[in-house]
Amino acid sequence: MTNFEKKLYPSDIAMSPFFAINRFRAGLQKYGEETVFRDSKFKKARELWISAAFLLGLSVVTKKSYWVMPEHKENTPDTYGISFDKSSRHEKGLVRNILNIEVCEWEEHAKLGLLDLIENKLGNKDYPEFYALLVYAKKPGEIINLEEIHQDLKKSDVGQRVGEIFLLSSALGNYGHDHLLAGLYPDALQLTFPLKELLKINEGQKDMLKLFRGIGDQFVVNPDYYIPLPEL
Repeated sequence: MTNFEKKLYPSDIAMSPFFAINRFRAGLQKYGEETVFRDSKFKKARELWISAAFLLGLSVVTKKSYWVMPEHKENTPDTYGISFDKSSRHEKGLVRNILNIEVCEWEEHAKLGLLDLIENKLGNKDYPEFYALLVYAKKPGEIINLEEIHQDLKKSDVGQRVGEIFLLSSALGNYGHDHLLAGLYPDALQLTFPLKELLKINEGQKDMLKLFRGIGDQFVVNPDYYIPLPEL
């Protein structure tokens, strides 16, 4: 992991989906689309964009607010989805919930079908139940029988190697506005959500959180601060 990637998305900062997506867009303007979409230095940036869009869609289902964080030190997971519940023990305390997200991009020219891609990604791995595999589909015109995929995963042992499996896809091509969020395992879910409108709704969410552990499972949240885009 390069210093550039760590500066682009610091590991100790939890970002709102609104901030993470807008930072990605700012990166497109500063570094150029070809660089951001193809250069390995921006792999984490792409994973964070995908995770942020996914968490916005998930918020429609769960009615929770989420923040997204990168993982820079370990090979897994790629990102974290973070939400908070009020503490039952401390009046002003917060209990942090973490979803570990493994991101897999299903590219336009990929030869593997969706089920084969998932089987290949999970291989002989055995992730904890709090891990989610998130497949981002960039396959314009591809027709997928989501219910068939769901049933196949339930019958095989592939789905049992990770807690949850989701599919995220843009209806308008790469990084467009209208998205499909599908739960493939263990529960079936299909939701189409307008990314642009959800970003507007979440515009008032705090941009960043810097978390410090308090007593037990309590966390203190610091205010936002400025993170400039680094030079390549």
